[in-house]
Amino acid sequence: LDCTYRLVWSDRDRRAMSEEIRLTAEEPIREARIQMVEGIDVTGRLLDPEGKPIVGKELGLHYASLYSHGFGGNSGKTDSEGRFVFKQVNPKLPGEYEVQVDFERANQPVRRNIEVNGKPIEIRVKKGLVATGQLLDAATGWPIPDAEVLAFCKEAEKGVAWQAKAEGPTDANGMFRLSTQSD
Repeated sequence: LDCTYRLVWSDRDRRAMSEEIRLTAEEPIREARIQMVEGIDVTGRLLDPEGKPIVGKELGLHYASLYSHGFGGNSGKTDSEGRFVFKQVNPKLPGEYEVQVDFERANQPVRRNIEVNGKPIEIRVKKGLVATGQLLDAATGWPIPDAEVLAFCKEAEKGVAWQAKAEGPTDANGMFRLSTQSD
């Protein structure tokens, strides 16, 4: 107790938050009202590095509150023109919204903060940086096949993906390729 709270309602795609309430030993029970406001559709296009639409790509909308908690949930797929929509996004929540797109190969992941204002957004992805290598057993020098390889970015900042996964497991010779690193 003796803390200030906001109560959050969430279903898969929509969220609402109460005003702050304070619970103390003297006042351990309070009533709060959560009102769902009219949401705004967030629309946009996802384009490859050459400006061509990326078709059928999954993307998500993440909400980070000012109260040390975040929510995923909103997700969608691009259409034949690279267009996407997140329905009924609450523009009045205190915090930030971020569009997230991950790639298995060739392109850098996207982590882009957006304003929920009804204006369409355009996201042009960047070509991924490439790292290749071989995974070897230190004792024998033999290649290690069928292993997962990850890369972690030491200098990752907010809005930059900090982890990249190899395009697949190491091959019979222990070789791997990562092609989604961010610059």
